[in-house]
Amino acid sequence: MLKVSNSVKDFEKRAAGALTSLLEEVPSIKVRDVSIEPDGPDRGIDILARNNVSSQRYPRLR
Repeated sequence: MLKVSNSVKDFEKRAAGALTSLLEEVPSIKVRDVSIEPDGPDRGIDILARNNVSSQRYPRLR
């Protein structure tokens, strides 16, 4: 497993915070959770935002 540098982790935290702030500015979007992928195998998803848009949940998990 490769170690991720602190600068990348810091960048991801700032990006997640910026995404949360942006989504909170849209009245029809309610942010449920914004999470950063934990260290480990890469799933191709670095930041995951779970939201309610017009009272429906996104992303829709099937």
